[in-house]
Order: sequence, then structure tokens, then C-alpha cells
Amino acid sequence: MKIFIFIALVAINLPAMALYKCATPSGGTTFQDVPCTGTGETMNVQANSKQAIDSSSSSGNSTCEKALLTTQKFNDPYSVQIVSITKSGTEAIPYANTSVVATKYLLVANAKNPNGAYEGEKSYICYTSPDGMRLLQFTASSNSRNRPNTNQPSVEASAKAKSARCPTLQEIKDMETTASSIRLSDSERKERLKQIGEARLCGTK
Repeated sequence: MKIFIFIALVAINLPAMALYKCATPSGGTTFQDVPCTGTGETMNVQANSKQAIDSSSSSGNSTCEKALLTTQKFNDPYSVQIVSITKSGTEAIPYANTSVVATKYLLVANAKNPNGAYEGEKSYICYTSPDGMRLLQFTASSNSRNRPNTNQPSVEASAKAKSARCPTLQEIKDMETTASSIRLSDSERKERLKQIGEARLCGTK
């Protein structure tokens, strides 16, 4: 069962710190607390984010929640729902021209679009220091950036619902007119008559 963590946003007057928005070799974007090795830009953010997160969360979870709100642009930040945060072991990552072992977290979040509807779950990857107190890198997951909104019917389900609709009387009459066409071969006419019979029985089974 999905547990939704609603994030309370409050303004906090804290010293600013530098966070670096960097381009990855694959063409994506990542955020880290050290200067980029390639192209990038500096962002000034609050030391502990402008958003306050429930202090009962573990250090790593709290750090990644703050990183989500600080680094990602949401149309309605107050609508952000964190669906899940999963600790995914440790991983060696490039950091400050070297390699360090970081704790990896997988986040899934949802937020409202400009129309006021939730746009669908999106996944993110967060790397922190081993104690979870410091953000090392934060990036959107490239393989699940546009996960569908589970509250919306799938295209397949919609297609099945549409195909299950019984034809109207007018549609059946149109089918009968087509079946009487002299242009149809015997096999085509036989198939069309079969469809007409099924259409007449639709809704009676």
C-alpha cells in the first residue's frame, strides 16, 4: 500500500549555501554540493532548504526530501506528495574529481500540474553522505521520468471499454446497408452478417 507523505512548507531564515546544477555525460542534469567538472551553474539555496520536513524522518530521508523541493521546479510546491523513499544500499559515485562511497535513495513523488490535477508519479535518485546528513548528488531518474498517473484509466482500459459498448440501432442499420452492397464478396458479406447478428445480441447476454 502506498503511504503518502504530505510535505509541510514553511519559510525559514537560514544562511544561504551554494548548490551546483551540473550536466551529466548522458545529457541529463544532476545537483551536488561541489563545483561541476563540466558545464553547470551555481544555485544559492538555504542551508537546510526553504522547506521544513517532518523531523521524525531519518537523516537520509529528510536530506533527500529537502533536495527534492530545493532542486526541482514544481508548479504547486504545496501539492507535492512523496509516495515512497527507499534506501538502496551504497554506491561509488564521481565526486569532486574523485570517487566516493555514497548512500543511495530512490524517491517517487507526485505533484499538481498547472490545471490542478496530479500529473503522475516521477522517480528521482538521491545520494547522501554515509550518515545521511549531507546531500552529494540528486537527479531525476531517466528510466521512469514520465510514469503514468495511476488515478487515470490506461489507454488499454479505455480501448476495452469503448469496444465493449453495444452498437446503436442506427449503427446496426448502417451495417445492414453495407452488407447489402453488391461490391462485397460472398465471404465478406457472410462476415458482415455475422457481425450484425452479434451486434443485435449485444447487451442481451
